[in-house]
Amino acid sequence: MIKVLPLTFYVYGNNSRLNERYDFELENYFDEIKPVFKRTGLYYNRLTRYCWFETNGRAYVYEPENFFYEFNGYVALEQDIETYRLLKNLYDYNPKVLTKDQITHVKRYEQELRYRDLKRKTLARLNHLQNS
Repeated sequence: MIKVLPLTFYVYGNNSRLNERYDFELENYFDEIKPVFKRTGLYYNRLTRYCWFETNGRAYVYEPENFFYEFNGYVALEQDIETYRLLKNLYDYNPKVLTKDQITHVKRYEQELRYRDLKRKTLARLNHLQNS
């Protein structure tokens, strides 16, 4: 059984300088393996507990803990923002009224919001650097 997530990093595009940077980082920081599906994505084999990502026709080993972090982010995004806001208000008022799962949801959603904000700012900086 293999779980699949969309790849949010090392996605090749039209920017040759960024693609060269990706090539450099992938060669130096990741162990290359033979591609299985030959399409961009983040994969986790639940039977062997082996994780990898594929991009640009090549595959690289990836830490399973990082996969689960990404997976938890997608689970948190499936919840409605209104639900998060209501739970957050309750948590701020009295954390004892929430279940453990609800508290975990509030914390994960906050992390995902920070992650999205950081990603947005990083992309804006990269865009600024590329245009200067």
